[in-house]
Amino acid sequence: MIPSKQVEEQESLFRIFISCMTRKCATFAGRARRREFWGYMLFAILFGGLLCGIVAGASALGWIDTSDPLAGSGAIITCIVGLLALWLLIAGMAVATRRFHDCNLPAWPVLLGMLLLLLPIPLFFTPYGGLGGPGFFVLSMLLAACALIFILGVAIIPGGKKKNKYGLAPKGE
Repeated sequence: MIPSKQVEEQESLFRIFISCMTRKCATFAGRARRREFWGYMLFAILFGGLLCGIVAGASALGWIDTSDPLAGSGAIITCIVGLLALWLLIAGMAVATRRFHDCNLPAWPVLLGMLLLLLPIPLFFTPYGGLGGPGFFVLSMLLAACALIFILGVAIIPGGKKKNKYGLAPKGE
């Protein structure tokens, strides 16, 4: 039997993802509850995996020249996938910033964390002789892992239930 209180229907995780990718894509102000953060992350990881699969499939079919991905028809695929990945990154930084705000924390660790997460990418494609050798690459990977653990740790803790300096508490926490 349903309790006397009306049961509020929750927004689906996919709708939350679409909202984060459209209306709230570059909204860094305000607060985000845990459900919004994890709903976005779930579909961002799935969508990112799909993008990787598209690139891998296009490479396997010979549509992208792996020696020069910006040559020929591979340039179109590479640019589209790159723009979609940038869109995912900006929306992810926005929802993470709002999540930090919900925990009454400043958002600068999100920017620092994203930089540390992105630092190993160009180093991966650099010969080990450049940019400090393999030790620098391993150090950057360790720093990126620490940043990711910190961001995920903040994403797990419950946010404040009252108004804070970043705005009103999001409903449904």
